[in-house]
Amino acid sequence: MMTNFTATRAAILLTDSEGVVIENETLITKAEEELLHGDNVLYPNEEDRELHYVINGKDTDRRIIFMTISECVNDCGGEAVVEEELSDEFLYWSKPSSWPSGAVPVEGDDVVIESGVNMILDVNTEIMNSLEINGRLTFLNNETDPLDLTLSSKLINIRAGELFIGNETHPFNGQATVMLNGRFSEPSLLVGLAQPLGNKVMAVTGTAKLFGQPRDNMSRLRATCFKGDTSVTVFAGLDW
Repeated sequence: MMTNFTATRAAILLTDSEGVVIENETLITKAEEELLHGDNVLYPNEEDRELHYVINGKDTDRRIIFMTISECVNDCGGEAVVEEELSDEFLYWSKPSSWPSGAVPVEGDDVVIESGVNMILDVNTEIMNSLEINGRLTFLNNETDPLDLTLSSKLINIRAGELFIGNETHPFNGQATVMLNGRFSEPSLLVGLAQPLGNKVMAVTGTAKLFGQPRDNMSRLRATCFKGDTSVTVFAGLDW
């Protein structure tokens, strides 16, 4: 069987009734006599956009096959980040001059902190559609007048950069909140053209260092996920 599709799909995964993934390319890596129900190959590029798969009923454990389709979002073409030396100049999130657009990010924006950029988070953000960090983002840590800061986005991808909240010698002195928003039905974060990471996710392929106060101190780090109007909060202390 062959199924084509008009929009670019970053991943199409076939699984059996037990949730076991039938790897892409099994259709072309196995001998014809070894092919089982659900073996497949995906051609996701602009020219083909096709999924080829086998229906032969040979494996009774694969009588039911589920197909999960992921859409390509957030620059998932797999282009490498050109790494730049980190700037000695601190840019502050709250200042329009810190951003190439000349405007502070607003709700629904897709935000990228480019390689080499040394950004300080000094205000609560609005809910971004996505945040990709290839430079450095540091929560402002005011030891004399502690700040409560919230970073809000549907997707956070610490791709080739760094997220710092406090450090080993100076744990964050306020309450730092990383809030992941949205619904489970919204697009998944994709890595390359084949690996969906889910939605409402903070993915770290770069560096994340989060240091909060001891657990008996009311100043803590927390991560909050929202499902509709319901939130789940995870607190963390020095062992993050």
